[in-house]
Amino acid sequence: DVGIEFYGLLSDLRDQTGLSVVAGMFHEWDKQLRDWLVREIHHWHRGTNVNMKVWSADFGQLFDLLESFGWNVRSADYFSKLDACRLVVNVHKHGKGKSLDDLRVGFPEYLDDPFEVLGGTLSNADYRDHTHLKVSDDQIQAFSDAIVAFWRDVPENVVDSQLTAVPDWFGKAILKDRADSQQRNT
Repeated sequence: DVGIEFYGLLSDLRDQTGLSVVAGMFHEWDKQLRDWLVREIHHWHRGTNVNMKVWSADFGQLFDLLESFGWNVRSADYFSKLDACRLVVNVHKHGKGKSLDDLRVGFPEYLDDPFEVLGGTLSNADYRDHTHLKVSDDQIQAFSDAIVAFWRDVPENVVDSQLTAVPDWFGKAILKDRADSQQRNT
C-alpha cells in the first residue's frame, strides 16, 4: 500500500511539473512576443498608450494586431498548438471557466479520460474538468515546437506602412498617444 501511494504521489508530481513547465514556457513566449511588438512599434510610433495596450491585450487581440501587419498567423500550422497551449495554461491556473469549456470542445486530448477503455457516454469530454488536465512529454514537445516555429515565422520588422485593417483597440491607443503628444506640445 505504501509503495502504491508513493507511486501515486510521484505520478501526480510528474503531471504537475509538466503543467508547470508548459505554463512557464507559454508565459515566457507571451512576454517575449509583447516585448518584441512594443520594440518594433517603437520604431515608428512612440507613446505609452500603445505600449500599455499591447501589454494588456488578450491572445486574440495580439493575433489581430499581428494579422493587421499582413502576417496571416492564424492560418499557420503552429497556431492551433499555441491556442491549445494558452487554454491548457489558463485551465491549469484558473480551473473551471471559459478556457475549460473551450479546451473540452477544441482540444479534449489534454483532458485525461479515465474511462477511455470503456468508451460510450462515460468517456464524454463533458464530464471531465480541470482535475483531468494532463500533458504528455510529446504534447510538451509539440508546444515547444510550435513556439519555435512561430519565432521562425516572425517578420524581420513590422512597419506602419504594412498595416491594413488596424484593430480598434490599437487604433484608439495610437490616436490617444497623438492627442497626448499634441497636448504636451501646446
